[in-house]
Amino acid sequence: MGFDINDYKHQGPVPKGKARFHDLWEIFRRVNRVHFDGSIVIKEVSWGVPDMIHQNGVSCVPAAAIYPNRELIMVHEALPFMRAPKYVYSYLIFHECLHLVVPPENGNCHGPVFSMREMFAPNRKRSIEWLARKNFPVME
Repeated sequence: MGFDINDYKHQGPVPKGKARFHDLWEIFRRVNRVHFDGSIVIKEVSWGVPDMIHQNGVSCVPAAAIYPNRELIMVHEALPFMRAPKYVYSYLIFHECLHLVVPPENGNCHGPVFSMREMFAPNRKRSIEWLARKNFPVME
């Protein structure tokens, strides 16, 4: 199976300027322009460890998260060390931006409308398969 999120130990900040590390801000700008007509307002897209979530009664750390009050999308710092492909970042950023467009339904941030719109995320199937292989929680 190789290196997955369960094997990851914090390795310090993601180095800047390394070819294998993708420019998250540039990916956000492209996703925002292509899929949201530039309507998403975010001040920062950064590396870090998103807050733990609870999914199906299990605590887990997501691959990315959005913090609307801070106008921040945080992408898990382990992904570059796992050599995540660029399409995974595009998918994650699309997913997080969609949270700003589709409000929660009955307290569920992944309600039916969100799930339907999320089906159009770039490289969704391939990204979910990659993330699942690395033991990140994914939408079915």
